[in-house]
Amino acid sequence: MPSKRRIGQVVRIDLYNGYFTYGYEINHGDVVILDIMTQDDIATKDIIKHPRLFTVGVLNSDYKSWQVVGDLELETWQAKRPDKFIQDPIDLSLYIIDDSGNRYPTTFEKAKELERATGWSNFQVEQRVRDHFAGKTNIIKEIERPKPPDASHYSPGTHYVSTPGAIKQISLNDGTYVFGREFPNTFITVYDSRTESRTSPKDLIERPIICTVSVSLSARIGWENVGFLPLIDNEDYLPKRYLRIGSKPTDILIYPDPYDPDFKSYPGTVEDAVGLEPAIMWDNYQVENRIRAYYSDKPWDLELV
Repeated sequence: MPSKRRIGQVVRIDLYNGYFTYGYEINHGDVVILDIMTQDDIATKDIIKHPRLFTVGVLNSDYKSWQVVGDLELETWQAKRPDKFIQDPIDLSLYIIDDSGNRYPTTFEKAKELERATGWSNFQVEQRVRDHFAGKTNIIKEIERPKPPDASHYSPGTHYVSTPGAIKQISLNDGTYVFGREFPNTFITVYDSRTESRTSPKDLIERPIICTVSVSLSARIGWENVGFLPLIDNEDYLPKRYLRIGSKPTDILIYPDPYDPDFKSYPGTVEDAVGLEPAIMWDNYQVENRIRAYYSDKPWDLELV
């Protein structure tokens, strides 16, 4: 396998489910991933005829895991990298970076249509393709979406004291609210509690749970404390989680209850991860997007395939 990446280089991408997709290199380390999942070989000359599914930057070390099967002679416009967005972590301002490296301000609405300027691993790309064809929500794509510039966010000097049992009011920015409850180790449980009232339902902890996830300081700062329900002895609220480290069905780590004194991960499989949350920290806008999806006709499906 050639070690040097080059524009027009075609790669065959094993999806580890009996199928393959294909991609080809364009400018700046970006790879076009085809909107295809197949068990058949595709001639290099026919690659360009297939529609694009998405285009993302791929890390060099991960790109090398894909099989090089040929080269395309791309015209200038075919090798052009699509516009991407970046977001300032301090003031949340948004910018577009074009193929020439020019940077200029953009709106949140425009940024939502673009990919973030970041590097993807091979197994993240492969999972996104599998999720697409399975009709599932891709968690990495959701995590990489832009944050609304007016959203609450952590800044240097921000002070926050965690209060396990605190009830959090989560605005969905449509005149309705959902309520969660804060737990130790950065976790929050979000309950099925949508209402136009700014007051938490009295039967909150008896409601079905939408999700229990680890959340950022921005989330805990941004969601208003509106009450308190003390933790119950032996309450089972901190979940096991999984971490994908590769695309093979055995490339899974399982993280136990965060209260486990050792808190050591152990090897698992896709089957072991069924029903578990990914071992990531969520920001406030990501949780809010997930809640909105829950109440829409397209709830997120995060099961691994």
